[in-house]
Amino acid sequence: MSRSDRDVASSLPPRAIFTAVALAAVSVGLSVSFFGCRQTPPSELSPQVATLIQEQKWDEAIALIKHHLLVRPGDVAAHFYLGACYVSLPDPVLAVAEGELKTALTLFRQSGATGPVADMTAKDFELRCHLEIANVYILSIEAAARVNANPAVIDLLVRNLDAAATGAAGVAPEDPRVKRLEDFLNHVIHHRRAAPPAKTEAGIST
Repeated sequence: MSRSDRDVASSLPPRAIFTAVALAAVSVGLSVSFFGCRQTPPSELSPQVATLIQEQKWDEAIALIKHHLLVRPGDVAAHFYLGACYVSLPDPVLAVAEGELKTALTLFRQSGATGPVADMTAKDFELRCHLEIANVYILSIEAAARVNANPAVIDLLVRNLDAAATGAAGVAPEDPRVKRLEDFLNHVIHHRRAAPPAKTEAGIST
């Protein structure tokens, strides 16, 4: 199942907060995927990686990128593509994706903020890092809502999403993707504030 297919399937959530998240995404025209891992990787990676990504063979692409990183652990673009591929899996590995994307962003900044990918400017690369990190938190909020997670967990994820949106706005405040993300976040925050207080087993509001 592709990421777009998962987006459609996830529009029928079991909990009210998940419904609100899905409706908010639809109302602002926001795709859950801000950046599909389908762009041609830089020349330092094996050409086979590009083919695997274009064919959406995520597991095989991940294996090759991880092997590449054993030799070049500081390759900014490789960490970025690895994170994006983990997000693109049928069952996304979100914790690993978050770590790889944040590593890419940190290495990018340490490198003097030079563009690590030939067909992206440095600014666009930094923006895409923030947007894909935001995507991880959106998917994490969905997953947490589906399993009836503690509201405190969802609140933390919303705060993380807020931080990612702030980072994206700091790079390109007028970018339409950033505007959609900010609108989406405002919908989620509004819903969280409007939701009734959680109750303990004794029925006492918290």
